[in-house]
Amino acid sequence: MFEVCKKLSVNYRLGVITDNSSERFEVLKKEMNLPSLFDCFTVSGDIGSRKDSERNFRSALNSTHSRAEESVFIDNNSSNLIVPEKLGFRVIFHDHEKNDVSSLKKHLKEYGLTL
Repeated sequence: MFEVCKKLSVNYRLGVITDNSSERFEVLKKEMNLPSLFDCFTVSGDIGSRKDSERNFRSALNSTHSRAEESVFIDNNSSNLIVPEKLGFRVIFHDHEKNDVSSLKKHLKEYGLTL
């Protein structure tokens, strides 16, 4: 997954929308060196709402000066795709247990993203 992100980061702005607490995500950011790949972080613990609310997604769009229609949201929980899809995001379910990266790449290409 990180290899896909590295390739995408050449041509696109990448962000993370997470339901983690602020404290836990700060640890993860540091351990995984996430700022080297991602431009924006929207953390539920900071926003005060979860992925079942439009608030996190609108915050991410505002911080990146993006529109939902030009954004792709990938998540490993299909119920987390409902709100962003309703807002106009293109969405992709990625089963992290199977980690079918070729399927993910196929969906990204279908949306017109180049790797």
